[in-house]
Amino acid sequence: MAAVRTGNAEAQAGAVLGMVGSSGLAGVNAYGLSRTGQSFSKVLAARGMDSKGAAWAIAGRSLSGLFARLNVAGLVFTVFELGGTWLYNRHNLSERDKWLQTTPWSNEPIQIHNGSREDYLAAFPRIGESVTLEKVPEEKGDPVRLQLNVHSLPPQSLAEPLDGKAQYRVSIVAWQVQPGRRGKFSVQPETWVPCTGAILGSLEASEDAAHLQLNFRPPVHEKTKHGVRTKILVLMVKLEVLQEDGAYTGSVYLLKSAPDSAYPLTPVQEAPKAKTTWWRLHQPLIMTDGF
Repeated sequence: MAAVRTGNAEAQAGAVLGMVGSSGLAGVNAYGLSRTGQSFSKVLAARGMDSKGAAWAIAGRSLSGLFARLNVAGLVFTVFELGGTWLYNRHNLSERDKWLQTTPWSNEPIQIHNGSREDYLAAFPRIGESVTLEKVPEEKGDPVRLQLNVHSLPPQSLAEPLDGKAQYRVSIVAWQVQPGRRGKFSVQPETWVPCTGAILGSLEASEDAAHLQLNFRPPVHEKTKHGVRTKILVLMVKLEVLQEDGAYTGSVYLLKSAPDSAYPLTPVQEAPKAKTTWWRLHQPLIMTDGF
């Protein structure tokens, strides 16, 4: 499906070739099993030792010739399947795969880009639909600000068209997290406190960035109902892109900012431990929809 959506003809050809090989192998095995069953039925139906012996001889001669032909057909379909799989994997590359081919770890010497380690690290999180969270350099006395970068979307992605559906949809939800803590005589469970509204109140879009870039002030950590102050900010971002059939396909990214985090932050593979109420962003950012 991915090859069809992206119009990758080579990957589509590989997928079709692999399907032909797999289908052919399944057909060959099914046909061989069917003929074997028919021959065995004829042997069982034979009466008398002489008849059974003749039936076994005929079945053995017939099946040996059949299996010889099926082996040749199976070999041909195996070549189709393996060749199709190789062709598909060769050309169905994600943006991250293409980036890896330019690194020193690539098996394609012609495509290797002799950049610095910093160049590779800076480019890595900007691949595909990745999002990153960075800390904005602050002047002395200014409040801390964070910067959400959506590297795959253009700066005006939040603008609504005058007619029809928006090409892109961006939604966020955020929490402040109080880590769980166990003492001698008490247990404070991990607690997730919604803080999306506080982030929306300070959200601003950068005008001079080459991609969608949103700045905001993280809310001040406060004590939860357990009397323990929150320490971690969790921001979840959903990116949706309009497809030709009028439906949206989306990806969800979760970012965690802790006191000891090293920026820029990249998404982590974790699920939220609280109810998710998405807020869709529009331009201007004072207009939002919750759902």
